[in-house]
Amino acid sequence: SESKETIQAIREKTQQVAGHVVDHFRHLHQFPDLGWQEERTAVYVERVLTKLGLEPSRVARTGVVVDLPAAEGGQPRRALRADLDAIAGHESTGLEYASRHDGIFHGCGHDAHTAILLGVAEVLLAVRGDGSRPVRLIANCTALMSPASESVSVPSRSKRMAWYKRKAPKAKNKNH
Repeated sequence: SESKETIQAIREKTQQVAGHVVDHFRHLHQFPDLGWQEERTAVYVERVLTKLGLEPSRVARTGVVVDLPAAEGGQPRRALRADLDAIAGHESTGLEYASRHDGIFHGCGHDAHTAILLGVAEVLLAVRGDGSRPVRLIANCTALMSPASESVSVPSRSKRMAWYKRKAPKAKNKNH
């Protein structure tokens, strides 16, 4: 069936893209940026997305948003997001791809999330079919999550999540 073929195509493309995701992760891990200062990270994300043939745009100075095309009338839109910022601190892992920015490192996983998001963009572009829905990829900021998520106070995060729970569209199918 068509859905089995699509799933198989996604699996195959994911295997092909896995090395790119690791490369993105290692690059992002080596060159972390603190919140509201993610300029180098945003430029890297824009460059990768542009090489994929997409047209990313900036929001809130260091956030990056890009829309993947859809089949005509493909609705509703889906959004995937990742944070870009790192945290203050010293990395002492000894890894060959450890942070090169003294006093800043990705101890939060945002480097992995962003690398995965870039991999997802590559996979989705390769397997988009006639019934594809539009997808918006968001790196770092939207109404769902503000830039500099690691430097936002706990009350602000709590308020933001409460807002999201009230305003977020409800899932139509609870199995997804």
